[in-house]
Amino acid sequence: MAKALLVDDEKYIRNGIRAIISRTESIFTEIDECVNGIEALKKLSENTYDLVITDLLMPQIDGIELVARIDSMEYKPYTVVLSGYDDFKYAQKAIKYGVKAYLLKPVDRNELLNIVKKAQEEYYKKQRMDTGIASSRNWEFFSNQFKLMLLSENTTRDEEERLLHTCGMDLENQDYRVISLNSSEIYNCEDKLENNQALVSNIKNYLFETETFGYCFLDNKDNAVLVINAATGIDELLETVDNSFGTRCTAGVGRDFRSVSLMRRSYAESDYALKYKLLQPDSPIIYYSAIEEPDNGFVMPVRLVKNLAGMLDTERREDLGRMLGQLFDEKFLRKYHLQYGEKLAALLKAEIIGYLSEHIPHKMEFIKEQENSFKSIFEFYSINDFTRHIKKLVLNINEVLLQFKNICNTDKSIETAVRYVQDNFRSDLTMARVANHISLNYSYFSILFKEKTGMNFVDYLRMIRIEKAKELLQNSMYKIYEVAEMVGYSNTKHFTTTFRALTGISPKEYREKLYIN
Repeated sequence: MAKALLVDDEKYIRNGIRAIISRTESIFTEIDECVNGIEALKKLSENTYDLVITDLLMPQIDGIELVARIDSMEYKPYTVVLSGYDDFKYAQKAIKYGVKAYLLKPVDRNELLNIVKKAQEEYYKKQRMDTGIASSRNWEFFSNQFKLMLLSENTTRDEEERLLHTCGMDLENQDYRVISLNSSEIYNCEDKLENNQALVSNIKNYLFETETFGYCFLDNKDNAVLVINAATGIDELLETVDNSFGTRCTAGVGRDFRSVSLMRRSYAESDYALKYKLLQPDSPIIYYSAIEEPDNGFVMPVRLVKNLAGMLDTERREDLGRMLGQLFDEKFLRKYHLQYGEKLAALLKAEIIGYLSEHIPHKMEFIKEQENSFKSIFEFYSINDFTRHIKKLVLNINEVLLQFKNICNTDKSIETAVRYVQDNFRSDLTMARVANHISLNYSYFSILFKEKTGMNFVDYLRMIRIEKAKELLQNSMYKIYEVAEMVGYSNTKHFTTTFRALTGISPKEYREKLYIN
């Protein structure tokens, strides 16, 4: 029925696994063997396998590269890796490439049989999915139609009613709801799209396997949006999806509806509830109906924000901190619509960047850096994280401005820093350590160092180390690894890579050229 492939360079391991699988009533009646990854890839290109069990440590192509190649194939078998080491790093890499299980040698018979059982379940699930491919296409079509209906105003009432009728919704007798879901802990983050694409796929599998009515798609904010019968248990759905997805999702639930207009309202409410995670970071499900109706009648505290910007470049640190606490008081952020926090952060950013542009226009790099540091409220896990970031950012800007006042002393400070680098380049030197040595703010030191030396700190330290290495390489008494250690590199490979990057040749080639000359 189903085919398995065993990949291991030790024959007795392959024989043992084959014997265990063969002695059970398994669907894997045809079992092929390979001794390395290259053979395995050839077999996989010629045959379709439903189960692959591979060793991690093999010559030529190891198990990690093999499972990475398998993960890019159109038909993905149930993949299991074997290892003699209980190494979390290996397991992490394997899971990244879709590996279903990680077995330690010597192989435990019961563990292997349990894995074979799961592989059989996966095989049967794929068979069911293949037979339901037509209905799957219909599901994709209707999901896209719901997306069009919710995100645009271009559909006519007749089109909407026809869609709702043909997709199986019974608005006369049943309630429905819209749920917005996010598998990332933060509303806006870099890997949100990729994570939520996988989430939509898992929700689809759940709906098909449990024969639950529902349609799911990604909206223009990269959230997974689910239109579902109101009687469906959200807790059970999330628990199942979380278990298969390996992470906890957050769901924002809109109010129930029985018409297209109320469906759009339910969608907007579900998105707001999902954003409300900022104020309830530990809640996996947030119902819009449980949130106090947001007050949209807020007035932005423009005068207070202007006063705060006017206090910059002063010693009034406590007053600044107190005013920031007043501006971003969680009581107001909870009372008003979340848009209040967004607009307040944007207003503060505009005032502070305007102040910097007016007072230190020659420090454009610093201004640009601070401008990029003002992030959206939805790039944080909780409202507390956001307010801490804002307070720290503004107080740091104030400290840098105060240090700009002492610009006349900076030349001497940077000269001291340069001497300190030249005297201590052999040690584990960091920019923070040097900045502390001359008692300068980290950000401020970074700007001044580049202004005075023409290089950033990391490049300067690298240059000093490599120039000293050139001198030491002239002495044949020192081995290359000794030269690396003498100039501050504990890793010879890292030293060689850096040396080649700056000189175009390796330390060994440099020394050989010296002998020739």
